[in-house]
Amino acid sequence: MRNHLLVAAVALLGVAGTATAQDLPKTQFKVVGLQSHLNSFKTGEKVFWEETLPKASKGQVTGEITAQDLNGLKGPEILRLMKLGVIDFSSGVIGYMSGDNPQFDGVDLAGVSPNMATTRKIVDIYEPVLNRIMEQQYGAKLLMLFPSPPQVLWCKTPVASVDDLKGKKVRVFTTSMADLIGGLGATTVTMPFGEVTTSLERGVIDCGITGTLSGNTNKMFEVTNVMYPLYSGWAVQFTAISKKTWDSLTPDLQKFMLAQYATFKDKLWTTIAEEEQDGINCSIGKDPCKYGFKGKMTLAPVSATDLAAAKKVVMSTVVPNWAKRCGKECTDEWLATVGKVVGISSIGN
Repeated sequence: MRNHLLVAAVALLGVAGTATAQDLPKTQFKVVGLQSHLNSFKTGEKVFWEETLPKASKGQVTGEITAQDLNGLKGPEILRLMKLGVIDFSSGVIGYMSGDNPQFDGVDLAGVSPNMATTRKIVDIYEPVLNRIMEQQYGAKLLMLFPSPPQVLWCKTPVASVDDLKGKKVRVFTTSMADLIGGLGATTVTMPFGEVTTSLERGVIDCGITGTLSGNTNKMFEVTNVMYPLYSGWAVQFTAISKKTWDSLTPDLQKFMLAQYATFKDKLWTTIAEEEQDGINCSIGKDPCKYGFKGKMTLAPVSATDLAAAKKVVMSTVVPNWAKRCGKECTDEWLATVGKVVGISSIGN
């Protein structure tokens, strides 16, 4: 069967070798992409499926793509649906799966990675661990990990330092993020992205954590006033395919898809690096603003004192709490991989 459902098809991990278009079977994929407001969907996936892939295959491989939110999906259910055989290809925020297995949080523990370059090193070194887990727990093959722009706080009320977070209700979406923000004195509320804007409007929360550009393209600047760029993670996302589905594709088609996605992956990482500052610029009404919408938010600078306070919570709470949830074997594997990248050789209590 060649009509496979592809949820958030983004950037498969590249391998050597390509198939010529004449070797490929005529294949039509039904594609469910990322959230419709995301730049990675609008200028990434749609272009890839509607232009790049058909052109490269000389029309042999095509896809019909619709956005994840328009298909009634929120994210946490993606891999479970794959395991049940409801979908064949899937993608989503990997931290949403940490309730099923805390190792999913290990690639993006809140506050651990300070920048995009470090995040890519973490992703590259931890990918084999997550691939093993997906195969064992979900019968899925991990094809790619990629980041969102850095996750920052979007607040309705003034925030000038971490002290101002005390008592505020803040939306988070992973356990480690709750540990970080809760450790700074806020009350955390876990909810999917689709509920954040309404919750801000109704006063259910005071601040929401999301990416610098994803928040902008979702027009969160219309319901918040202050951006506080204390980086709280990278909302690392995954693309996976059921092993059964992948094995059903011809070798030529597998090679072709992997080669095309390898190029797409590098392009996506480069674009997301641009989105980091672009989302900030757009939200405060500053040029250049390439991908988003101009708002009138105030940017509250993060001081060295604030960064030190956050790092203290990371080392005393975020990492130790995750290690307890994950267990010794998991923790040892993390220290041997991610720990080496970020300079953490042991975990205190």
